[in-house]
This record gives sequence, C-alpha cells and structure tokens, in this order.
Amino acid sequence: MKLLLLFTSLFYFVYNGTSQSFEGFITYQTIYQSNLDQFTTKEYFGQEESLDTCYYKDGYYSLVSTTDFIQKLLWRSEDTMHYFFHTHSKDTIWYERTDSKSNKMDSINLEYATDTLLNLICNKLTVYIGKTIYTYYYSPLLKMDPKYYKQYKQNAKNQIVSLMKAPYLKINIVAPQGEITMTSTEIRSMEIPKHMFNLPEGTYLKLPY
Repeated sequence: MKLLLLFTSLFYFVYNGTSQSFEGFITYQTIYQSNLDQFTTKEYFGQEESLDTCYYKDGYYSLVSTTDFIQKLLWRSEDTMHYFFHTHSKDTIWYERTDSKSNKMDSINLEYATDTLLNLICNKLTVYIGKTIYTYYYSPLLKMDPKYYKQYKQNAKNQIVSLMKAPYLKINIVAPQGEITMTSTEIRSMEIPKHMFNLPEGTYLKLPY
C-alpha cells in the first residue's frame, strides 16, 4: 500500500510539476443533510445526493451536476462571476458577482497528512466563517495558482486558495440550516478546451433575486 501511494504521488508530481495549475476534472459524490426540523433534506436541498464533476483550467472552473435544479455552475476569473445554468430554463442564466461581498475568516486550523483520498495524501484545512464551518481536504501535489482567485472574495475563497494552493478533493460544509459533503471519486489530468467555459449565445442573464 505504501509503495502504491508513493508511485501515485510521484506520478502526479511528474505530470503536474511543470504546471502552475491543475488542469483536468475531479468527480465528487455529494451528500446533503438538512438540520431543519420543518424541512426534510429533499425539501430543503432538492435532493439527498448527487454526482458532480468539476472541470478546472487556469482561472476557470465548471461544476456539472446531476441535481434537479442547477445543471451547471460556471466561474470565470476574467469577470469574477458565478453563472448558474438551470435544468428547467435553457435560455436564462442566473449570475452573481464573487468580488463584491467579502467574508472574513474568523479562524483556521491546518493539519498535515491527515487523510488519503484517491491514493493521495491530503492536508486538512478547517475554516470558520460566522456560524459556518468549512473543512477542506487537499493534496499539495495538485497545484492551483492563487493569482486567478485574488478577487474571489465570497466565502473568503481567495484566502482559502492562497492557503491550499490546490483544488480540494473533499469538502464538508456545516451550517445551522444543513450540511453538504463532497468526496472525490475520480480525478484525471487532461487538457480542457477553453470553449467549455464560454457562455452560450442567445441566453438571457439575470440576477437570482
């Protein structure tokens, strides 16, 4: 087992060692849990679990989901925007800025080599923001350049990426209303075409509120 972990670590080091940022995709199994007595998990989140794949390329990511409501979440560093693609509204895309609302981290806790995910040894970063706790598991061998996220102030993302310098392989978010856990099931380094992060022509953009 130790030899397998060593081989896997060396593989990712060689494959990504010359790259500033991981390029490829990570697939996650996502579990939802409602903490509200008046709503079940299905009622509050719309589903109890989903399979989500996030595609990364430099200052872009696209999270493609199997949820009934949001089929894709796109973020682009060039305009620091989130774009929400809805399952039941093909011609309308919701958007929100991620550089206007800054969240301050109240405290953090960083532990090294606590877990192993997909044969990669991971560090554990716990971030406290208000009443919400974010716990990230990441491998330092998977690089992510923080420069692309400098203006991503929502939920202190810019500060978190500066600490990890890597995409997460697992995240657990615990809030008073509920809990979400995303655990990686597959990771692949590959070239992602940039057109994957383009907005479709002929769509209408609107604020979600």
